[in-house]
Amino acid sequence: MIRFVCECGKQLQARDENAGKAVLCPECKRQLTVPALPPPPASIQPDEPAARPSSEPRVQKTRPVRREEPDDEFEEEADDRPRRRPREAAGSSGKAIASLVLGIVSLCGCTCLAGLPSILLGILSLRDIGKAAGALTGKPMAIIGIVLGTLGTLCWPTVGIPLWWAGQNSKERMISQNNLKQMALAMHNYNDVYRNFPPAAVGDPTQPEPMRQPNLSWRVAILPFIEQQGLYRQFKLNEPWDSPNNIKLLGQMPKIYKLPGDDKTKPDHTHYQVFVGNGAAFEKTRGVRFPAEFPDGSSNTILIVEAEQAVPWTKPDDVAFDPSKPMMPLMSRHFGSVFHVALADGSIRVLKPSLSETTLKAAITRGGGEILGPDW
Repeated sequence: MIRFVCECGKQLQARDENAGKAVLCPECKRQLTVPALPPPPASIQPDEPAARPSSEPRVQKTRPVRREEPDDEFEEEADDRPRRRPREAAGSSGKAIASLVLGIVSLCGCTCLAGLPSILLGILSLRDIGKAAGALTGKPMAIIGIVLGTLGTLCWPTVGIPLWWAGQNSKERMISQNNLKQMALAMHNYNDVYRNFPPAAVGDPTQPEPMRQPNLSWRVAILPFIEQQGLYRQFKLNEPWDSPNNIKLLGQMPKIYKLPGDDKTKPDHTHYQVFVGNGAAFEKTRGVRFPAEFPDGSSNTILIVEAEQAVPWTKPDDVAFDPSKPMMPLMSRHFGSVFHVALADGSIRVLKPSLSETTLKAAITRGGGEILGPDW
């Protein structure tokens, strides 16, 4: 709208499209011309004072309405309004994860050492998840951990213990095989020095071989070849094994002569023995020449065995070979279904009690010419 004032003082207004047209003042009936629209404020220049014609009506200029910016106080009041805190994402329960891992370990290893902690952690995690009201997850993991831990614990008596025993038995068998191998190697080192294996019983070296008394075991004779030179020097070879001097050394049995895992045998007794007499690898007081006196072959002749009956390690007491008597009952049952022997070539063989007497006796003799059976 265009506002203007008549000379009579009457305030008038007209539409924008009537700018420049003639109109009558309703008060004084004077003919007036509607003034043109005023220019925008930015283009308005300060007018120099000039005389306005008396006949031209005065135009009242309108200022553009200025939009007021919101006060700072208003903004602060808007910021002070309570806002809803965003909800944090739920995390998995660490106890549930640990329960699941321990449950898997328990089931795979069939052990209660992991099963019981798995059950306990699973129960605690379920309690924490319930109290967290959605802030913790992992309930399925906790349940699975409890189930696996329970199965692993229940399987322990029927599966875990036999598996543990089998592993322990296997470890002890490996140690025994290593002991036999070390003794067979010592026999060969003895042969390199003296040109024969040691006799089953050693005596006074200053006397001729046929006149020597069976004072001490072959286990004493090979002491220098199993890194026990100092212990060997303390023995008196011209005295029996139970003489006042030699009996004091009975308690110093080297670890290599102890059957692994055997806690029932006295600590100064051993199960490692040799077959003696009647064509076996050893004679009582005479050293057998190797390989000249082994026509059956060193890989077909037993040198050292695990015997059932333990003897004092310094005593010249071994398994007497009698072809007319069964030999299998004299073999060790310490490892259950097997026993170990060292052959004359230094190798180790695992034999079963089901081995026939014929094959066993053929393997004991060094020159009988027997053929080993298919069960060898």
